[in-house]
Amino acid sequence: MTRPLFLVAGIWLLAAPASAEDFQTIGQIEAVFDGETLSQTTMSYLDEGRRLATASLTNVMGITSLTIQGAQGKPLTIEAMFTDTNPDPQSNPVSLSVGYFPSGMRSYWTSEDAPEPARITFAGLDTAADDLHASGTFEALLCFVPEGAYEADIDNCQPISGRFDTGLIRE
Repeated sequence: MTRPLFLVAGIWLLAAPASAEDFQTIGQIEAVFDGETLSQTTMSYLDEGRRLATASLTNVMGITSLTIQGAQGKPLTIEAMFTDTNPDPQSNPVSLSVGYFPSGMRSYWTSEDAPEPARITFAGLDTAADDLHASGTFEALLCFVPEGAYEADIDNCQPISGRFDTGLIRE
């Protein structure tokens, strides 16, 4: 199993400046996992004069990656990859992953290699305009990856469902 790309957003946030006025709330992720309600904000911030975010849209070599990550200490992440340059609500992702990191990278929950694929439904996905935005719902089966392991334990999985509504930064 490969490490998810969405973890890069967490590294950016750790490297972000400490100045509170540089941070802006741009959205929300809410989910229910293992009986617990999770509610996290997405943030943008300035880094050396450039606006970065925990919710972003990146185009590399014809692949568009939509990454949405909560900015709190136990991040919830959603990553969808498209072959469309500017995906819209009808675009189908070629890959989709959901993760929950209550203990950081030591041990975490992921939909990668789960017995059922993650699902996402976009209520809105505006990627062609200057004001980028994504909203919708998601469902996945998250399997536990214990500390030191590289593969999820498919015998230890829990369902997650939730919604997101966030601005995006194009990177």
